Amino acid sequence: MRSAFKPIVLMVGISFAILVANTAEGDEVRDLEREIKGIEETEGLLSPGLYAPLLRLGRDYQTAGQYERAIDIFRRMQNLVHQHDGVYSPLQTESVEFLIRTFIAAGQLEDADTQHLFLYGVAERNYEVHDVQMNVARLRLANWYRSTSRFRQALTLYEDARPIITTNGDNLELVKLLRSEALTLYLAGRCCASRKLEVATEIAATDSNFDPQDKARVALEYADMLQLERQRMEAQSRYLAVRSVNALKEDMSRPRYLGVPNSRSVIEAIRKLGNAFVPSRSIMYVKPQPEGGDWLATLGIEKKEPLPVTIGKPVPMCSATIEDFISPKDRNSLAEYYADVTLQVDVKGRPHNITMDGNTPARLVRYLRAVLEESRYSPAIGSDGEVIEGNLVFRQTFAIEPSPSLPDNLSGWNALLTSQTCARAEQIGATSVAANLGID
Repeated sequence: MRSAFKPIVLMVGISFAILVANTAEGDEVRDLEREIKGIEETEGLLSPGLYAPLLRLGRDYQTAGQYERAIDIFRRMQNLVHQHDGVYSPLQTESVEFLIRTFIAAGQLEDADTQHLFLYGVAERNYEVHDVQMNVARLRLANWYRSTSRFRQALTLYEDARPIITTNGDNLELVKLLRSEALTLYLAGRCCASRKLEVATEIAATDSNFDPQDKARVALEYADMLQLERQRMEAQSRYLAVRSVNALKEDMSRPRYLGVPNSRSVIEAIRKLGNAFVPSRSIMYVKPQPEGGDWLATLGIEKKEPLPVTIGKPVPMCSATIEDFISPKDRNSLAEYYADVTLQVDVKGRPHNITMDGNTPARLVRYLRAVLEESRYSPAIGSDGEVIEGNLVFRQTFAIEPSPSLPDNLSGWNALLTSQTCARAEQIGATSVAANLGID
């Protein structure tokens, strides 16, 4: 059975770190190079037989972090398609997708953006507007726009995709689309992500293609989004409904950390500390788009090894602010810091009595406390089915764990929102972002 909740990658266009490149060595690489050379000598430099070994070699280079070599290989694959099938052949989709992934891993997001637009143009030349393959290209570009903070363009493409999915009667794809729209609205700080998830919940509830866990999961996401939007009474009703189904392993007898409700909360936590960002430490710059109102996050490389835009689990925090709070020698000790957090969550999901123990520097504890105060929580549900107060206990860590992907759940959504906001703030300053968001 297909699942609308099969994990998908959320590309974090604003939080990719430069990975230390390994060397692609070994018998496999040498064998591939010999195979490629043999084909070149017997069949020529443009032999279609080169495609498969080039693909394997490019993937090996990509995995080893040798991005320039991988890019050269994938471009050569693309050129083979151009030579045999034309510049706008859809057969180049595979090679371009590998190019995009490699550009992203290397931090060359403007190049990745160019390839995304080119791939969309290829689809436009080959498919009718209502073709399924055109819709695949439309959704691919929409997801990219969402990941690079161009929310208006993403929402427009999602809207264009809906009639094709609806016509095909594929409710699994429709729920995926609604969740994508909800995520985009949440990231953009626009109303109302919960409405998209409400529709998704209704569709899943009446479709036998969704298993009980899938039905319960989308229903829980709907309840959590209501809680993030401060629609607490409706959220409580939905939480009780999810608990009564009992199809999830989620322990609802204890409160859960949901994350920040919007970008304003990320910035407000920083403003409480009275500290400004230092743009020179940023590994990112945020480029305003000519159409206005949206932002393309682009990676810039410093001489020293950069930090990812956010640090911290399970609570993501802006790394530039963390660097303000630690000495240079402590920068290498972040992995050793921890804070054992205990807080009380009332029936409305508000935090109280936050306490922390551990070895984390006091100023970093202040920052963590500020983020926790700005965050939202789901309340506990007692054995009798009533919403009750409860304690949330967890360990916050600060290890640097750069990752090119995030889980497709509320935790991943919260991390992506925080990353995008931190990247923007690092470039123009927390005060400027606050002004743009209407924070006094």
